[in-house]
Amino acid sequence: MTLDTVSILYISAEAVVGLTSTVGNAIVLAAILRTRRLHTVTNVFIGGLAVADIAVGLAVAPLAALSFTGRPRNFYGCILVNSLILVFTNVSIFMLLAIAVERFIAIKKPFMYQRMLTLRRAIMINVAVWLLGTALGLVPLYGWNTGNYNIKRCTFLYVISLDYLVYFQFFGVTMVPFSLMLGIYGYIFIIIRRHSRQTHAPHKSIRHSVEDVNWQKASETTINHILNNDVRVAKMFVLLITLFCLFWLPIHIFNCLLYFCSKECKFNHEALLVAIVMSHANSSINPFIYPTSNSSIKKAIKVMFGCNLSAGQSCNCVITDSNHTTIHRSSMRSTLGAVHIHKLSHDSHRDS
Repeated sequence: MTLDTVSILYISAEAVVGLTSTVGNAIVLAAILRTRRLHTVTNVFIGGLAVADIAVGLAVAPLAALSFTGRPRNFYGCILVNSLILVFTNVSIFMLLAIAVERFIAIKKPFMYQRMLTLRRAIMINVAVWLLGTALGLVPLYGWNTGNYNIKRCTFLYVISLDYLVYFQFFGVTMVPFSLMLGIYGYIFIIIRRHSRQTHAPHKSIRHSVEDVNWQKASETTINHILNNDVRVAKMFVLLITLFCLFWLPIHIFNCLLYFCSKECKFNHEALLVAIVMSHANSSINPFIYPTSNSSIKKAIKVMFGCNLSAGQSCNCVITDSNHTTIHRSSMRSTLGAVHIHKLSHDSHRDS
């Protein structure tokens, strides 16, 4: 395979990734912004993740293709071009971590959720994530670079230091947040399983009125519905994290091999380019995950494109999935409270 053929294939792949990432995430972001019922804390973070993916499509993929041609031939310009992918990668990682923490609070502390995480605070967290991701991604500009000032051809590894990529970017910025996310989601599923067991546990044989029985069934149905939604939303974000790891792991493995065994190991240039395209392609996959895992976003996208929903799919139906936190949390609180009151009244009646 000639170098010209490789160049054409690589630049074409980056162009396709850039287009699909920009269009797909723009559709998701527009659906969230246009639909008032989607203005929830969880969707604020999904929107922030979509913005980062749009930036990858608009800037990173074209700039990666530009860098592949050896431009720009200015040292700091070359560092800036190659650091942008690190900026948007960091934003995506920290946004996924913020979502994991938000899900943890929603499930672990449902009564405190609305008070702790308002839309305003979620937006402020988004801004903080962008500032942090930008600051860490631009570290090579501050001085942690190769110092090859006499640049003749701009390439990623000619200006970006491998020890920065391996120790700081991979082990620090990437592995630490993902370890935290793994622990958080593992604990979330333990909590959900525990609640599910408690809900389905056999009740003591106590005489209840018809109203009490109906109320108990209704409350259990509501709680089960919330728990099922929590599981579904958590699974969606676990899928996003898993895909992020799968798409980014190859390029990190290449960086580690280049750093630890550059002399002993042999590297295939085409395989390295495939790993680079895969890391960028992750941003074009996410917009397909949101609507398939979140019926609310899927309905909003259909409405946005003028699709006529059937009566069974009316746009006025209750929004579930990630949005149940704002719609159902208060009802959950009143339901659990009422169940507790009924239990106390039965206990006092039985004691008397």
